[in-house]
Amino acid sequence: MENLKEEKIGDIVAKNFKAAAIFSKYGLDFCCGGQISVEEAAKKEGIAIGQINCRVGRGIGTEIRE
Repeated sequence: MENLKEEKIGDIVAKNFKAAAIFSKYGLDFCCGGQISVEEAAKKEGIAIGQINCRVGRGIGTEIRE
């Protein structure tokens, strides 16, 4: 999971369940709506990707590159 920004949310959660809690906190759907990238989901919800970068990085050990 080198560049999470372009990975699908559902795939990230499938690889590391810890990401589910982080995405849930920000209202990012990783189940039914999990077939879009982190970047797309963040834009859709009006969240700057930098807001979740730190939490995802700490939670699963990988940062989202901007």
